[in-house]
Amino acid sequence: MGTIWVKEFTGGLDKRRLPETTPGGVLLEAVNGHISRGGEFEKRAAFVNVAALPAGTVGLGYNTTSMWVWGSGAQPAGLPSNVKYQQLVHPVSPALRLTAINSFDLYRDKLFVSATFEDGTTYYYYNGVIVADWVFGTAQFTFQVTGGQQITGVRATASFKITGGSKSSSNANRVNQITIGGVVLWHDAVEHTGNNNTTATAVAAMINKWVTTPEYTAVADGNTVRIYAGVVGTAANGKVVHITLTGNVTVDHNDFAMASGVNPLQSTIDMKIGTAPYDIMDPVGWTKDNATTAKAVAAAINVFHGTRDFRAEWDGDTGVTIIAQLPGTVMNGLVVTPTYTNGFTTNISGSHNTLSGGAAQPADDKTDKPYLPGEFVMTIGSKEYTVSGPTLYWSMIGDPTKWSNPTVNTGAGFVDLSSYASGSEQLMSIALYQRNLAVFAAESIQIWETNSDPDKYSYLQVLNNTGTRSPHSVCQFGDNDIYYLDESGVRSLRARDSSNAAATSDVGVLIDPMVLEKLASVDMIDRTRIFGLIEPVDGRFWLMVRDLIFVFSYFAGAKVSAWSTYIPSLPGVDPDTGEEFDTPFNIEEAITYRRRIYVRSGDNIYCYGGEPAQTVYDRTEAMAQTPYLDANFPAKEKDYVGLDIACDGVWEVDALMDTANQEAVDKVCIAEDSTFDDNRIPMTGRATHVSLRFKSRSATKAKVGAALVHYTTPDGEDDGSR
Repeated sequence: MGTIWVKEFTGGLDKRRLPETTPGGVLLEAVNGHISRGGEFEKRAAFVNVAALPAGTVGLGYNTTSMWVWGSGAQPAGLPSNVKYQQLVHPVSPALRLTAINSFDLYRDKLFVSATFEDGTTYYYYNGVIVADWVFGTAQFTFQVTGGQQITGVRATASFKITGGSKSSSNANRVNQITIGGVVLWHDAVEHTGNNNTTATAVAAMINKWVTTPEYTAVADGNTVRIYAGVVGTAANGKVVHITLTGNVTVDHNDFAMASGVNPLQSTIDMKIGTAPYDIMDPVGWTKDNATTAKAVAAAINVFHGTRDFRAEWDGDTGVTIIAQLPGTVMNGLVVTPTYTNGFTTNISGSHNTLSGGAAQPADDKTDKPYLPGEFVMTIGSKEYTVSGPTLYWSMIGDPTKWSNPTVNTGAGFVDLSSYASGSEQLMSIALYQRNLAVFAAESIQIWETNSDPDKYSYLQVLNNTGTRSPHSVCQFGDNDIYYLDESGVRSLRARDSSNAAATSDVGVLIDPMVLEKLASVDMIDRTRIFGLIEPVDGRFWLMVRDLIFVFSYFAGAKVSAWSTYIPSLPGVDPDTGEEFDTPFNIEEAITYRRRIYVRSGDNIYCYGGEPAQTVYDRTEAMAQTPYLDANFPAKEKDYVGLDIACDGVWEVDALMDTANQEAVDKVCIAEDSTFDDNRIPMTGRATHVSLRFKSRSATKAKVGAALVHYTTPDGEDDGSR
């Protein structure tokens, strides 16, 4: 008798090979569990709901005292006691709603955030107050949409009724012809069918059959024929409809006129600025009401690219603010010239039609462009850092609100990374690497040495053809690694050798096929909400992609380097049937706070493992499946006769023996604790390969450590223990 001994799972998930060629020691599936320090598969803890938030908040952050959420209005009623609220008000249009917290970090235990509003504009706030240096020096002009109209065009119509007539064997009773303004609608006669209603239907069908210039169509309703002009408007109004009849066919009236056509009309606005002048938008039509139209005008300005770029902010009502993208005083005094049609009106007038408010650049400020806030911020040392377009910015030493004028604001500065390496035109994220900065773009990573003197920041290295489009996936792991999500999978930035020069490694190679498949289902907006964090209790790396978490267990001393997956979900029970089910949820925000991972989904905050000192578990099913094992004899059939398992908790064990049909499953047993001290569990089946699937069946902590499959061969040859 031979045995197949599955001793450990130290390799975790391995998605690189076919199920029947994958070696032992790894798993084909590892769901809702992870690999322990001892190489065993262990069920994950529960996601516990710790806060139900009122509607109207966004984001999830923390400081040393509490978790935080944000909004643009006053603090909403019903905020949980374990969550605090910070109001962020749009600096130009206070009525605009806050839609996203792009990122945050703590500076002296106060929140520094990048916030985006419903008009698409982004600003920085420190401790709830706008960072003024990032709304620097741009001329503006505000106006209101005050009126307009939108009239829907209507086709001219005329109608008549078939009031009498009968069917004739000699075709004597007919509607011979209809003309409108001298245009003949058809060239055949329509015979009376003996029924006025069906005759009306036949007349309408004849009108629709023939193509005329201008075109007319018709519909029948009972004995009524209604004729429509082919185009919207008044052109057909007054044209005489004449009906020629033969025999006893009668109609209710003849020689009547088309009427009720209405021309469409919409008020429009176009706009130019300056004496050149600069186009700043394509024409926009007045629609629905003044507020809706104002929103459309702002959107048209924001998508237009002209000689001079402008952006616009809608105030949530009828107001629009035009903001020059070129800083300084040069745009002050430029005249805004609207062009109206069909009664469009605004409050722009001869005394209210110029840009103003542009401020002169500080004499020693070297930037030649406006400060446009980006979406990623990070505190490093005594400075706040951010990226915007190709530029890396850092604040004054000791003050995250001061960014311009380095002579006065000691240590503040910036550098355009696109002038050092291509592929850096849109920076995404920052990380601390070997006391230097690693600055991530989608297709490159640059390493920079920092200094208290902004002129002494120095370029060290660039890594091309790697990077990230998911800024929050960048995560420092241990002392020497930075994990991040690249387009090719999960990658690590680490020192190549004693020189500390950076190199990339394929830490995620075992699960890259699975990661890429998941990434293909995520749009570019959701890419920015992919989070990489270190679970603080056991030090595992989590990569959270909406409704799936990739978990990396790395314990060098135990030689464990293993991936697995969690599905964030909540268990439930159908009240009618008693059937148990799991409800997955999407992770929209994630933080590490007080040595726990907290995630936000909708208006709920969940804590992994619960907040008490003792970790909480629920009945979520954990599942692990071994490869199809063959005892080193892949072509020889084996009779499987028994099973032993080393486990803690309750596990269902299934056997899969058909490599061509991986849906074929035989249930072997329900095991409670290890079985080695008992007689082996009977097992029946004949195949060349066998795969074991373990599924947890309890609401407590549970793990699987090893399993033995006992087999014989049909020819009686003993292959020995494998």
